[in-house]
Amino acid sequence: MKIALGVAKGLEYLHNGTNRPVVHGNLTPSNVLLGQGFSPKLTDFGLPSINIPSWARSNRAMGSNFGYSAPEYITNRTLSTKTDIYSFGVLLLHLITGNQAIVNRRSRSGQIIWLTQWVQAIMKDKYHLIDIADLSLSGQYPKDCLESVLELAGLCVKNDAEERPNIIEVVQQLEILEANKYHSPNK
Repeated sequence: MKIALGVAKGLEYLHNGTNRPVVHGNLTPSNVLLGQGFSPKLTDFGLPSINIPSWARSNRAMGSNFGYSAPEYITNRTLSTKTDIYSFGVLLLHLITGNQAIVNRRSRSGQIIWLTQWVQAIMKDKYHLIDIADLSLSGQYPKDCLESVLELAGLCVKNDAEERPNIIEVVQQLEILEANKYHSPNK
């Protein structure tokens, strides 16, 4: 939770705390450095702001890991603060599951399984939510917090950018979870 909230607050500053909104454009686990006490620091910014001409958008934005790229970026290279929200949602799923954006599995038909698809398939059956959590946690996490964070991640990775929350809403939800002390295992 500390890492998720710290990254969200970093994005909140980029999106709302400067004269012009800044799109990170390349939010992946490798661009989140952890300092002392697991305090996250965002690195490797993709773009200086969202108000740049389309010809200036480099392929460097959103990196080479398309598992973190929003659908609108993949289809037409559209970047906005909502593309960062999508990437943040995938990052949340990565934190919860311990899996990369492309799950190291293939479907029966041989297609690659994306983390977002894998989680959505499991979430259809609420009884199997426990199958989503990172096995290395050994069940030592609050179950109700897992469900709440999964719901938030699901909102962040909506295919329609307009349906995604803004970063202020994301930070507020994470702060509520933090304030409710969802840190004791097996609540």
